[in-house]
Amino acid sequence: MRARALEALAECEREREREERALEVERQRRLGPVYARRSKAIEGIAGFWGIVLTQHGEFANYVRAADWRYVEAIRRVEVEWAGAGAWDFAITVEFGEVEGRLRAQSVRKQFTVGEDGEVRSAAVEMEWPKRYDGTFFAWFRWTGERPGEEFANGDELARLFSEELFPYCVRYYAEAQRDVEEEEEEEEEEEDMY
Repeated sequence: MRARALEALAECEREREREERALEVERQRRLGPVYARRSKAIEGIAGFWGIVLTQHGEFANYVRAADWRYVEAIRRVEVEWAGAGAWDFAITVEFGEVEGRLRAQSVRKQFTVGEDGEVRSAAVEMEWPKRYDGTFFAWFRWTGERPGEEFANGDELARLFSEELFPYCVRYYAEAQRDVEEEEEEEEEEEDMY
């Protein structure tokens, strides 16, 4: 009796996973055009991605102070899901030029998610200042195949982009703008006091 109940429970769990995957595929299909229109709108806002990335507290865990000038040069971030696989995705990051330090370039990094939930990726070529090998830029060479020998927690940064930064970028941008407005109001109040 217990064995049958456990098998029925396991089948329910497999069915739940199939349904979640189907829902995720449908969600991605429906949001794709919305994300495309949003990306077009973002093109008209200078520094949008730099503001979003500096606003997100967790992103700061993956960059050094010296990296921020390059983070602020990010013009575009796109996440595309593979469709049928639902969990596989690609992240494209477009950098503007940082004069004498970084050429303008677009880098696309593919990620696969195994049945066990492990994220893997192939290293991609990118030109960056060599003295920054141990920084945020090293993430573009992260594969997930050599723990301890490559960018630490590269899978977590990939998930941060795909699950938070990209889908909710407008929220983080709005929070940053609200913070700026509050600071300006406080400064005006202080000036009025003197």
